[in-house]
Amino acid sequence: MVIRATLISFFTIVILGVSACSPSNQQTADLILTNAKIYTVDSMNTWAEAVAIKEGKFIYVGTEQNVGAFIGPQTKTYDLKEAMVLPGIIDAHTHPGSIAIRDNYDSTKKSGYPNMPYPASKEEILAWLENYSKKNPDLEMIVAGVWQIDTFGLTGPIKEDLDQIVPDRPVFLLDDTGHSKWVNSAFFKKFGIDKNTPDPAPGVSIFSRKPDGEPAGWLKEAAVMPWFSERDYMAPDQPQLVENLFRVLSYLSKHGVTLLYDGGNSGAEDKVYAAVKKLDDTDRLPLRYEGTYHIRLPEQVPIAISELKRLRSEYSGDRLKFNTIKIHYDGVHEVRTSAIFEPYSDDPGNRGNTTFSGEVLTDFILELHEEKIDLHLHTNSDRSAHIALNAVENARNIIGKPLDTRVSTCHLELIHEDDISRFRELDVPANFTLHWNGIGYLTGWEKPIGAERAARRFSIQALIDDGATVSYSSDTTGMTRLYRTSPFFSMQVGHNRQEVGAAPDSEILPPVNERLSLEDIIHGYTKGSAYQLRYEDKLGSIEVGKIADLVILDQNLFDINRYNINEITPTAVILGGEIIQGILR
Repeated sequence: MVIRATLISFFTIVILGVSACSPSNQQTADLILTNAKIYTVDSMNTWAEAVAIKEGKFIYVGTEQNVGAFIGPQTKTYDLKEAMVLPGIIDAHTHPGSIAIRDNYDSTKKSGYPNMPYPASKEEILAWLENYSKKNPDLEMIVAGVWQIDTFGLTGPIKEDLDQIVPDRPVFLLDDTGHSKWVNSAFFKKFGIDKNTPDPAPGVSIFSRKPDGEPAGWLKEAAVMPWFSERDYMAPDQPQLVENLFRVLSYLSKHGVTLLYDGGNSGAEDKVYAAVKKLDDTDRLPLRYEGTYHIRLPEQVPIAISELKRLRSEYSGDRLKFNTIKIHYDGVHEVRTSAIFEPYSDDPGNRGNTTFSGEVLTDFILELHEEKIDLHLHTNSDRSAHIALNAVENARNIIGKPLDTRVSTCHLELIHEDDISRFRELDVPANFTLHWNGIGYLTGWEKPIGAERAARRFSIQALIDDGATVSYSSDTTGMTRLYRTSPFFSMQVGHNRQEVGAAPDSEILPPVNERLSLEDIIHGYTKGSAYQLRYEDKLGSIEVGKIADLVILDQNLFDINRYNINEITPTAVILGGEIIQGILR
């Protein structure tokens, strides 16, 4: 009640002084919204009652008393009846292309993949595979998913188990982390992979091996990418992919997302962006879409800039843009491929690795600086984040000034305490996936990192307190988890450090002081994400001169029970001054 009283008091105070937001009243608005509780995320004027919009931008943000000066004969005015309004929400790392590809299982067209029983034992998986292979004798390759990463031990699954069921066709089974696969001997034979085949990125993208060096059947990260891209293989024909993408993007849009950053498509870039372009060209793309070129292996670095420029040239449109390159710089703890300072608790000789050295990363950042292209780094653990920060610092020292490339990092499950302040000092935004911050959704990480490190996962509050730029994202790759792309689902998990549906007295993911405030969560999903994507002058807050992207909610975030936040549904979403979802009455 103290917090709510403070908010109401603060609202009253700032409303009295918000007229400073007013431009010349000679302008007349296309659209005016009144009688609202507008959380602007403008540090000078946090709350407002009304906005006026002209030609897709805010021309007034302030009191209801003064907005009347902007009403003209053609102005549409709506009374929002005290509904809460937020800036457009920005999902700063997700995978709509992957969701759309995996949504279209069709054995006759070899697109998508069938769902295996989950969770399931090894025996249940093999029984399913035997039945599926008999029903689909004409498939040249069996691609399916997913199996739970902690079904198997430290050495992972082996090809011989699959060989007993399917000896004559390649089998490729995806795990539930998206970071490893289980294959049979026929798969290796098809692509000519044997004990003499080197690991594409030692310590990260590797083949698990027998004592004699023979690949054992467990592929980690992008080990097979030089020969095979499952996303490219599984993609449906373009008309179907377009419709799948429209479904995914509409879901995001209806839940308030007005801009997203695509975190990569692992070799299926052209198929995905051709489909997104089709939506853009036909005025069906319901949000702003930042595409990327996705580096998984060292061999991609020399061609990355030219590839991003090619994607930009071929596919850019009104809402589809290309300004950032993504690097999968390490793996995940579950597969023991994250670059970690201290060895894995259950694998003392292993500290994971980065996809390439810090020196190579520094040189690449300098190239991006010259091209004014931004960089987004998958840095899941403390050592990879440290190496990335070192590379940024070294690049800045070489040129003697701040970089013209904006380098951001994501996931950051572990951060070394000495590196917390460096995110602010080096101007490196830190992106987090809040719906991971509960207990029960992610599995398989406990044994690899041990209890001490597990107790300090996702040090978001520490970064916020230090003044770093923090952004948020859904990082979702499958249609069965589409519901987790709702920002309000993530907001609830980030606020509580408990999974949605968990009882209020259930265990909180430690440390408890990392339960985030709603103010900080909203800031990360708006202003923080806008900064990461270099939209800070255009989006991220409701201010005069910025693009009019906003979300009207059916419930007030500051009034609702903290365990019901995920139930919030926008009644309308406005993109550039136009109603893109819902209705205004």
